[in-house]
Amino acid sequence: MIVIFTIHLSRFVSKDHRVRAQMADLNEKMISCRGFCLPADIISDILSRLPVGSILSCRSVCKTWYSLSQGPQFVKLQLSRANDQVPRVILQPISVKAGTISSLYLLDIEGHKARVISEIPLEDVGARGIRIMCSCNGLLCMASGLELNPVVIYNPVTKEYIVLPKSEQNFGLWGHQVGFGFNPVIKKYKVVRIYETYTNGNIHNNRGDIITLGESSWRQIHVPYRLLYTGCHGPIFCGGALHWIINREFHNGLEFILRFHISKEVFQGILLPTSAKAPKYEPVYFTCNLQLLNVGRVVTLVDHDGQAMHVWALMGNKSGDHIFCTYNSFKMKLTKDSCCFMHVNVRYT
Repeated sequence: MIVIFTIHLSRFVSKDHRVRAQMADLNEKMISCRGFCLPADIISDILSRLPVGSILSCRSVCKTWYSLSQGPQFVKLQLSRANDQVPRVILQPISVKAGTISSLYLLDIEGHKARVISEIPLEDVGARGIRIMCSCNGLLCMASGLELNPVVIYNPVTKEYIVLPKSEQNFGLWGHQVGFGFNPVIKKYKVVRIYETYTNGNIHNNRGDIITLGESSWRQIHVPYRLLYTGCHGPIFCGGALHWIINREFHNGLEFILRFHISKEVFQGILLPTSAKAPKYEPVYFTCNLQLLNVGRVVTLVDHDGQAMHVWALMGNKSGDHIFCTYNSFKMKLTKDSCCFMHVNVRYT
């Protein structure tokens, strides 16, 4: 009965404002009347099954529903259900200019629908070239590849955002990538950024910083490899770790992927499949034939050479080692600036 009620509630909320108002009045009476009062856990269970847009609408029904939807238990329940659904795809426009993006596109693969997430409220942040760097649990980590500050955590549904503490360091950047992940042990989010600096035209070794959301300053961490900085590609968070592509121009070993365990705060180098081509790094165009994606909660390596696309899945074993296994291979003509897109599960709070 709960599932049926949930389906109908979702349709009413999204289609008819008059029905929504009538339901709000009826539900207010039901909650306030002792004989019809539903337990809070049942209300939470019902609301957590709704689409994100409907949950936002239901928050205005009454104070009880608003309070429930703001609680940590409801957020956890809603997120667990969202992770089991077909993921949405968020697209960001790619421009040759260094201007800050002003809109995003949200695609519903299952429903074959698309809508624009417009008016990103980041005008007061004061960043140039800000873009999506990473995503976790439906939240977007946005930063500039040109400057350390600011780093922004943005909710594309509610349009709420927080700006992380600024770094007082003042130097030029050659490359800057920011990863964003969730630590299930302490139940907090962490942000890791890796960057290369230059002064007087000389590029220095890369540096790394980490911060837990809620802290007032960044902590320095040692990064064992230099990264491959490309235009639209950033790190991905999957399996409790962040993943980057290593720049082979400055590394003679066999490692191609850099993995950072969010809870343990430890780096690990991962070997590339012997059948995969080495990254083709072109500093002029900032392009690469390799890209990392999170597909079905599996770290996936995509290799495209303009004629075919090859896909590998990263598999782990009990000893903690990680290796890539061949997943699929198919012919597909791609342009030089083609870019696969990130998949995110949308959350409302």
